[in-house]
Amino acid sequence: MRFGDYDYRGTVADGNRGYMLNVVWGTAENPAEGHSIQETTTSWSLPIFLLRARNAPAGWDDAYAVDITPRNLQRLVVHSGDRFTYRITSLDGAVEASGQITADSDGLLLIPAVPIRVAGAIASVEYLGPAVPPSYAAWRTANFSGTDLTNDEISGPNADPDRCGLTNFARYAFALPARGPVANPIVLDTTGSGDARVLTLTFPRRAEATDLIYTLESSTDLFTWTAVPGRTYTAGSDPIIAQDAVAMGEASRRFLRLRITTP
Repeated sequence: MRFGDYDYRGTVADGNRGYMLNVVWGTAENPAEGHSIQETTTSWSLPIFLLRARNAPAGWDDAYAVDITPRNLQRLVVHSGDRFTYRITSLDGAVEASGQITADSDGLLLIPAVPIRVAGAIASVEYLGPAVPPSYAAWRTANFSGTDLTNDEISGPNADPDRCGLTNFARYAFALPARGPVANPIVLDTTGSGDARVLTLTFPRRAEATDLIYTLESSTDLFTWTAVPGRTYTAGSDPIIAQDAVAMGEASRRFLRLRITTP
């Protein structure tokens, strides 16, 4: 399989001679340097090499990097959202890069920056687990580490480590950055005219979550709050404009707030 094709030939005189770049990988029938594709129900690995380029100058040993997607899998079944670890190693097993990757919506994996070189490299993946349900616990793990991850005063749902007036749970619910300064994302406004005007709250929400319920609540005295009928929402891709059910002309005092809870 050809990964690069430099069509320009040039001449020796002008110093711009082009050359073809070719790669080879080991198969069961034709191992490369004693290595071949390995596949189980939970793992896959590919040994890949850069062949010496045709017409390349003496001593040429340049290397390139490509992203690789495993295809035509026979035993390893990949579902959308499945999590895998990946490793890139030299032929003697030394780990050069590693990390986690997640299968896309088509169930495809992408191993990043695999070196294509004469000395060869082995790219491998190993099943880690199914898709993590989008939840506060997963968000916490993704955004905090070390002792911060286990410290409720830093990463707990009620903590506000940056003292911005928003708890971590609010940052999660409104899809805001986990750390750093942020502004209140809720906007109070009205719609309509005259006595028919009603209060509205506009707010962002997480696109996906299994543990969020957004409820618009109203009050006339800031002490007793009740849910506004028909104004309860779950996660979704679009912001919400939540409209009060009582016109301002029908009440001398009217207040709105947003309550975010878990099921």
